[in-house]
Amino acid sequence: MGRTLLSILTALCMASACALTAAEPLPPVAIGGMEFTLEVARTDAERAKGLMERRYLAEEGGMLFIQPAPQPAAMWMKNTRIPLDCLFLDADGRLLQAVTMKVEPPRRADESLAAYERRLPVYRCDKPVAVVVELRAGMAQALGLRPGDRFGGLALREIFRNLP
Repeated sequence: MGRTLLSILTALCMASACALTAAEPLPPVAIGGMEFTLEVARTDAERAKGLMERRYLAEEGGMLFIQPAPQPAAMWMKNTRIPLDCLFLDADGRLLQAVTMKVEPPRRADESLAAYERRLPVYRCDKPVAVVVELRAGMAQALGLRPGDRFGGLALREIFRNLP
């Protein structure tokens, strides 16, 4: 497991060195013997939008959210139509928590935005999170990912230094 997880952080460093734009995915990243193409959400606006409104995510697709600094993180499924696994990683590349997020019923025509947002579950990790990875639901279990798995020896601080 260690070698494949190391590939994730190696790809992250390559991405930071190449200064990819948000629309560009990382080079393929190996996770548990499978290669993924992860889009990168770096800015507040990109993190807020995430995978909203998408109706399809390739089996090997996903999104990587880079936190502005390690901090507790919360994700939700606002306007998200694809069930997702959410992987919370610390600054040392260790998997803190993995949760499966279910698709929620869309906002009803007679429902206020505030009421819609209040009824959505929030998936939290109260530990300092540096990176969140979203994959198709079921992938974490299929790949055998467990809290404490280390995603390589690369410190994510290098990525933070190279963010715009």
